[in-house]
Amino acid sequence: MKIGKYLALVMIVVAAISCNGKKDNSTVVLKGKFSDMEAFEKVTLKKLDRAKTLISEAIVNDGEFEISFEPQSADFYQLDFPNNDFLYLIIQPGEAVKLDISGFPIRENVKISGSDFTTHFLNVGNSLRPFEIRLDSLNKAYSALASDQERQEQRDMFAKIGEEIEEGQRSVIREFAKNNSSSLANLFYLNKLDINKELDLFEEVNANLMANFPENVYVQELNYTVTAEATMKPGKPAPDFELESPDGELIKVSDYRGKYLLLDFWASWCGPCRRENPKVVALYNEFKDKGFEILGVSLDDDRDKWLGAIEDDGLIWDHVSDLKKWQSAPAKLYAVRAIPHTVLVDPEGNIVAVKLRGGELRYKLEELLNQ
Repeated sequence: MKIGKYLALVMIVVAAISCNGKKDNSTVVLKGKFSDMEAFEKVTLKKLDRAKTLISEAIVNDGEFEISFEPQSADFYQLDFPNNDFLYLIIQPGEAVKLDISGFPIRENVKISGSDFTTHFLNVGNSLRPFEIRLDSLNKAYSALASDQERQEQRDMFAKIGEEIEEGQRSVIREFAKNNSSSLANLFYLNKLDINKELDLFEEVNANLMANFPENVYVQELNYTVTAEATMKPGKPAPDFELESPDGELIKVSDYRGKYLLLDFWASWCGPCRRENPKVVALYNEFKDKGFEILGVSLDDDRDKWLGAIEDDGLIWDHVSDLKKWQSAPAKLYAVRAIPHTVLVDPEGNIVAVKLRGGELRYKLEELLNQ
């Protein structure tokens, strides 16, 4: 069960963000005070780029502090406190931000004014927190069951309850995104929605963020993902590419017209891919004489390891790779973010489905080929 995962996901997403929006040299003034609690001696403001660049350290006097700086764009920051607590901020040039801190954890005990995007971020987080608490309680209750047999018997019930709670979270995020599609706070939460199921919403948010923050690195990444996913919808033509096989033969997706083709993105270093390979081999042997082919597209960067894995796993279909790992041209073309990743293409060269594996892939092939 996927329980209690969301706060950690937010942390991962935020740590990777480095944004560059519209330029503006207006000074930001960030003022804070500690109310009804003991104040710290200092606070530290860092930019949430990969290096966590130090912006300023401020001494706290009489329970208050002030930081002034001149950002070039709307950006993401982390305000650190000596007890290892912190607060994420989304600040735009020219904002006068005020914080009133009354307890710990700070994100649950702070009043903020002057920063709309930070307010959005905190409000959504506060709305999600009751669901996180319920998920955590559910996880603990499941772990506390007396035996493996009891856990097995009640697994489906706990999973159903967990899914209902998670859908409650998604509803909060969905409603926020619909009503605030121009807010940078969406970048913290959209990853919890399924882009394949809610592409229209992703496209709306993407269009508004691109209109307002076209130079923002993370908005550009969202734009790339949304644009690529839009081209991967069932019924759309499968993008063509041409790469060399291990023997130097040039192979194209369009070479397989007239047959169902599975584009199988994988790598020798990918544990889940290698564990999935025996199932793929079984499917290939079962359906290869019914108009089904596979083209393995490797995200390896070591030719010997790539070829060794093909031999060791008995992958007797065609293979290609440009040996560029995540910079692989086909992987970018097909918006591959994780492997194993599959794209099923019909005899006319149109996409049938993406990300099918195991039983789902078998069911689809039986539906298409056992007629």
